[in-house]
Amino acid sequence: MKHSNDLVSVCAWVEELQNEPNNPILLFKPQGMPQSAHMNNLGNDDFLIVIQTPFQKDVMKQYGNKAVLMDATHGTTQYKFLLISIVVIDDYGEGVPVAWAISNREDSTLLIEFLKGIYANVGEMIISLII
Repeated sequence: MKHSNDLVSVCAWVEELQNEPNNPILLFKPQGMPQSAHMNNLGNDDFLIVIQTPFQKDVMKQYGNKAVLMDATHGTTQYKFLLISIVVIDDYGEGVPVAWAISNREDSTLLIEFLKGIYANVGEMIISLII
């Protein structure tokens, strides 16, 4: 059930997904809460959720050695959160999103946390090109 408070609603959704066998939530840091022990340098006001489905993980492992692209979409919500996407190119030359982060900022500290979450899920990869 949706709650009128968006943070409460998102926390409930994340908790629901974390109880699923194919949980796509790799990292979750709600605003107003301290970071967990495995995160570094995120403040109480920071928000971060990292999502990668099992399908996205498989596609990243299959095509991520060629090129990995990162892009962010700005200003699409009332909260000014960003959607940061990681995309790989498949055999047909099509971009396939292989992970997402939703966050209140886009800087090196946050991107490191995003990539640490992906690395923990996918494992080591040798990537030829990062854009």
